[in-house]
Amino acid sequence: AALALIAWRNLPDGYYFADDFQILYEVANGNMVSLLFEPEWRHVNTTRNALLAIEYFLFGARPGAFYVVALALHCVNGFLLYRLSKRVTRQPAISAAVAAIWVLSPLHVGTLSWCAAHGHALIATTLFWMLGRVAALGEAVSAPSLRDALLWGLGMFVIATSYGVGLGIAMAFPLISIVIRGSWPSPSVRLVFAAEMAVLAAGYLTLQALYPVPHTRWTPTVLPALGTILSHPGAIALLGIEFSKVGVTALALGPMFRPDEMPSILIWLVPCGFVTLWIASLYRGTPSERRWLAGLVLLGLAGYAGVALGKGFQWAEDPTRGALEARYHYAPQAMWALATAVALSVLHRRAPRAVTSTAAACAVALAIVLIERPIEMRPHLHERQSTERALAEIHEAVSRTPPGETVYIVNRPFEGMAFLSQFQEKWAFPGIAGVFVVFFEHDEIGGRRVRFIAIEPEQMEATQRGGRISSLLVPRP
Repeated sequence: AALALIAWRNLPDGYYFADDFQILYEVANGNMVSLLFEPEWRHVNTTRNALLAIEYFLFGARPGAFYVVALALHCVNGFLLYRLSKRVTRQPAISAAVAAIWVLSPLHVGTLSWCAAHGHALIATTLFWMLGRVAALGEAVSAPSLRDALLWGLGMFVIATSYGVGLGIAMAFPLISIVIRGSWPSPSVRLVFAAEMAVLAAGYLTLQALYPVPHTRWTPTVLPALGTILSHPGAIALLGIEFSKVGVTALALGPMFRPDEMPSILIWLVPCGFVTLWIASLYRGTPSERRWLAGLVLLGLAGYAGVALGKGFQWAEDPTRGALEARYHYAPQAMWALATAVALSVLHRRAPRAVTSTAAACAVALAIVLIERPIEMRPHLHERQSTERALAEIHEAVSRTPPGETVYIVNRPFEGMAFLSQFQEKWAFPGIAGVFVVFFEHDEIGGRRVRFIAIEPEQMEATQRGGRISSLLVPRP
């Protein structure tokens, strides 16, 4: 946890990016129902959006506060990974070293430096808690109760609705928990598991049907149908393999991992080394260690499989580039870090000093590098500067208007949404009027009502969703 805090100490300097503005606009505008249930790029992000909404209600539009929460969550996750590893392996030194290596992974920048991706950290937190209960049941040699099954169902919901990658993990968890325990739960628990998986699947498909893609605010074009995606199994499998290779290579290399140098020979050598380590541990380990190792590797694969299903069609031509999208690695990489801790604990019995000293040396070397030079964040300077210009324009217009009169500002596109607007309808985010909604709690400033004049008729479509924007945005006289 301390290493995470030190290495990622620049995180509170981050800023909003792309989806962040759209999400906060929907919160501030009062469109909470659609925000919680309307799919985004086929993701159902109910829990993630609820978290961002709570942060907005608590802190307002202060990005630093959002990133402080993300930093705290990452520190907690580092501790939870260590604690779970220690419980499973009974090797505190190996667990500490592996947890340190994981919290310092450079791929976490994709999750931690983008508020909309903080759901990945929430997935890991929930998964650590659920696996901790599986480990506790193993220690007590008891079967999961109905209470466990119901609580895990809640955890599966959180995981599935925190980001799209979580759907694969959530659907796989009941089966993998059985693999780890090595025994079947009672018929009633199995029935609850089946019902929970059916509810998740039915809920997901229902929301996709209620919000057809061409009519959502997130995508102006029709995404490939699920049948079309499944008709390209080769692309899906290839992308899953590429994600696995990139995830394990970045975990091993730490700050020496260079995405711009991929693919290289290392992206083959490092995964081969890990697979060899896992296979050797399966051969030498106890039955419990084998089950844990297999279950953790499968959970990592389930996370990557969820991404591959959603993105395989899109990245079929260049799967390696797609696999370098860092935000998809946070939770799957954690599972493989845990699997590696289990494997090292197996080898530790044969060469205890060599394994412990090697793991500790790797962790200390990474820590020294990152204590001296923190991990570079994505500053999103363009978005910050665009927001500052929009806010300055609003304040200037207010200062020119006498008190008691209405301030009229010509609405224009918001440059901070330039990236996301490539994939949305032009006015899905209603320009600098949307910035006003996010950063100003009231529609009056200094006794002056503020109104934005639509420069195009299409802008007025934003008022059809209701909320504050319906009175803020007015047609051109």
